[in-house]
Amino acid sequence: MKVLVLATEVAGRGGVQYAGRLFAQALASRGAALTVVSVLDRDADAERLGLPGLRLLGAGGDRRKAAFLAAKTALSERFDRVLVMHLNLAPVTLVPGFFRGAPLRAAWPRRASGGARALGVIHSLEAWTPLSPVRRAGVTRVGSAGRWVSVSDHSRRTAIAHNPWLAKLDYGVLHLGLLPTEDKAEVGRSEAFAGHASVGDPAQVATPLPDHPFLLVIGRMSRSEGYKGHEELVRAWPEVRRSRPDLSLAIIGQGDDRDRLVGLARDLGILAHSPRDIGVHFLGGVDEHTKQWALSTAAAFALPARGEGFGLVYLEAMRAGRAVLAGVDDSAKEIVLDRQTGRTIDPRRPDEVVRGVLEVTDPAHATWGEAGRLRFEAAFSFEAFAHRLEVAFSR
Repeated sequence: MKVLVLATEVAGRGGVQYAGRLFAQALASRGAALTVVSVLDRDADAERLGLPGLRLLGAGGDRRKAAFLAAKTALSERFDRVLVMHLNLAPVTLVPGFFRGAPLRAAWPRRASGGARALGVIHSLEAWTPLSPVRRAGVTRVGSAGRWVSVSDHSRRTAIAHNPWLAKLDYGVLHLGLLPTEDKAEVGRSEAFAGHASVGDPAQVATPLPDHPFLLVIGRMSRSEGYKGHEELVRAWPEVRRSRPDLSLAIIGQGDDRDRLVGLARDLGILAHSPRDIGVHFLGGVDEHTKQWALSTAAAFALPARGEGFGLVYLEAMRAGRAVLAGVDDSAKEIVLDRQTGRTIDPRRPDEVVRGVLEVTDPAHATWGEAGRLRFEAAFSFEAFAHRLEVAFSR
C-alpha cells in the first residue's frame, strides 16, 4: 500500500511534529510505503526518522515549493491513501485530479466512488477560529475523498463551534498515542549534550533535580499560552507548603513568560535556588534523558490547563506510572480519569488547585499512578493507536 503524506514538519520538535512521526510509524508498521511531502523538513532529515523505505520530499520552509512537490507527486504517481496532517495543507488537494488513486487492497477497502482514500487531521488551534474560504474549500475537498479526524473530542467540538459547516463532513475523533521507543528525532538533538546512555540513567541527567519529593510540570511558558496552568500552580504553592512543607514544584520548559513566573515565585518567597531548596524550581529546557528521569522520579505530574487540544505529555506521565493533575474543561478529561488515574480540576479555582496537588501527591493515592499506566497500555500505547488509525483509514 502506497501512502502520500502531506505534513508541515515531521523531524522537528513539538506536538504536531511528534504526531506526524506517530502516524508515519503506525502506517509503516502496517506495511505502508510512505512518501512524505514536508513544508519545513529537508530531504536529509529522513535519516533521523529511522523508517525503512520512507521517501521524504522536504521543501526546507518554502511553502510554494511544498505545494508544487505535493501536486506534482500526486499527479505523477498512484497512491492508495492520502494523509493530510494539517488542515492548512488541505488547499493543495484542490488541484484537479489530486485524488486519482489506484485499486486498493482488500484489507483497506475504499468507497465505491473510487479515488484515493483520504484522511485529514485537525489538531487544535488551527481550527479554533473561522477558516478562510480557501481553507474551507480544501477541507471540504479532502472530506469528499475521505474523512477528517480531530485528536480529541474537545478539539472537534471547539472546531465545529467556530466552523459549524464541519459538522456536515464525515468528522470523527482519533486519540493519539506514543511511539513505542525513544523518539529518535527528539533524542538525536540531545545526544551531543547528554551522551548516549539509556533514558532514565541518573548518571546522564544533565540538569539537577530536587533531592526531595516534587510535583513535575512540563510545558512551554508562553504569554500566548497562559492557559497551561503554570501561574495557577505557582500562586497555589504557598498554601500547598502549609500542608506539605517537604514538597517542591519542578517546572521543565522555556518560553517568553518564564521570567515573569520566576519573578512571581520570588515575590511569593518560594523560588528555589538549589536542588536542596523546598520551593519552585525552574529547570529550563532539558534533554530527553533528563525529562524521562524526572517523570520516573516525580511524586506526580501536573498540567492543569484550560485549552489543550490533546496533551501528549499526559500520556508520558501515565506511561511512567505517575498520577496526573489536569484541567477539567479541555481534552485532559478524555485521558485522565478523575479519582482513578489522577484529578481533573478547575484551575481557575485556587482551592481546587491546592486540593488537587495534595491529592495526587498523597501516598494514599499511590494506586492512581499504576492505574494510569495500565490505562495507557490499554488505550494509548503505540499498538492501540495503530489499530485506531487503521480503522479510521478503512471507513
